[in-house]
Amino acid sequence: MRYWTLLIASALFTVACGDSAASDPERFCAIDGEINELGDPLQLPPDEARRVVREGEKLIEEGADVAPDEIKAEVRTMYDAFGSIIEVFEAADFDASRVDDAAVEVAFEEAFSGDAGEAGETVEAWILANC
Repeated sequence: MRYWTLLIASALFTVACGDSAASDPERFCAIDGEINELGDPLQLPPDEARRVVREGEKLIEEGADVAPDEIKAEVRTMYDAFGSIIEVFEAADFDASRVDDAAVEVAFEEAFSGDAGEAGETVEAWILANC
């Protein structure tokens, strides 16, 4: 499974930007596709991986603004899980050969468990039903 696909399932649109923006489910779905098209940063050279991760972060921030009202709470729950995954890549300076495999495993385990895991399932179900 591709890196971004895993994130979509568990942490899509996770930056809690507040409720000031109007819900836009159509744009939310479009962002899902755009993130999936970015590619797997683990398969890219460091400079390209950095660009992909940063572009993904921007899209996620936008997605948080336009998240449908019925999943906004889940979107907020996912923020910390996404952040811990990004921290692993930053620690390796976006060089896949330097990524700490144990740290990646822990970050993904946290992203897919407890409240974060349940929130991810809710977001994934919404995407599958509406996008």
